[in-house]
Amino acid sequence: MAAAEEQQPGAPAALSDRDARILSFERAWWKHAGAKEQAIRKEFGLSSARYYQLLGALIDSPAALAHDPMLIQRLQRVRDARNGRALRTTAVARRLGLHLRMARFSEDSFDRMPAHPDRVGAHRGPRARGRGWIVVAWAALATALLVGGGVTYLAVINNNIQFTDAFGGGGSGGGTAVPSETPTPTPTITPVTDGTLAVTVLNGTENVGLAGRVGQAATEAGWNVGTMANASSTDFATTTVYYEDPANEAAALGLAQLLGGVATEQSSTFQGAALTVVLGTDYAGPGLDGGTTEVPPAEAPADGTE
Repeated sequence: MAAAEEQQPGAPAALSDRDARILSFERAWWKHAGAKEQAIRKEFGLSSARYYQLLGALIDSPAALAHDPMLIQRLQRVRDARNGRALRTTAVARRLGLHLRMARFSEDSFDRMPAHPDRVGAHRGPRARGRGWIVVAWAALATALLVGGGVTYLAVINNNIQFTDAFGGGGSGGGTAVPSETPTPTPTITPVTDGTLAVTVLNGTENVGLAGRVGQAATEAGWNVGTMANASSTDFATTTVYYEDPANEAAALGLAQLLGGVATEQSSTFQGAALTVVLGTDYAGPGLDGGTTEVPPAEAPADGTE
């Protein structure tokens, strides 16, 4: 009886209670709530590293294979596939002249990250070239639109821009064309000869008797010349017909036309007559030539001197 109870030579050693619990946990660990690492610590009080060390030893244990052959064979296939990938990577690296030291860790969620070029979590893909210039171009365009819109708005509210017929064509756009303002024509004054107005002729040159000769010519043309005298100075440069009342402008133009188209000017300096002619050194009209005859009595100097 004692001999029968002795262990047969070559028979696998019996599993410990902890090893049996590890195989049972590995068979259905996903049924536990939370992550596998938390379930390991809660179930066995071990760290993940220590747990996987014990599990690796059980995978090669004949007793574990005899206890649960399907589970052990599945775990062996997973381990062999993982080791095969590591060996192939090392062989390729050696052919390329690289030396890698790869630590073997259990597969976790970070080993199944998608190969995505964009940002994933804290990982960033390479930045596309030229994106900075695109941002600058959009910013410049937005700035130009804002500035242009602001200027147009200010111009419109200040009524400085009219959009009617902007391109010069009449068109049929339905808008009413704004008529342009017609400039008010300046009334044309026709020179006349008015013999009812008193006329004074003053000689502002050194030509003796010029006032008398010009007054005589004006009288013959129908003008009422009452006074012919010398001016207070003999160096008047421009012959001018002066008038005070604006109503006498036509008569002043008529007298200036008679004297050769001399200038006219409205002034209140000469108030003794309706029209006053001051002969200057530029005078070239009727009565300019006539010699140096004596001044007639009516042409006495206005200030007592020639």
